[in-house]
Amino acid sequence: MLDAKVLSGFFGRTTHGLLSLILRLTVLGNPDVEALKDVRELTGQVEVEELQLGTYFIARVTKPA
Repeated sequence: MLDAKVLSGFFGRTTHGLLSLILRLTVLGNPDVEALKDVRELTGQVEVEELQLGTYFIARVTKPA
């Protein structure tokens, strides 16, 4: 799964309002949705690799047996 996310930490908190507005006005969706939370509940094991200074991520899932 490839998705974007809001930055964490101080920079993420200070830019969250502006980014939320931009994302809601475009096709990029809602930055407050935690897509990985749903994936973890369904599969259990998830490996996450962050890209572009933490603004994007790739999640790899292992299918449960």
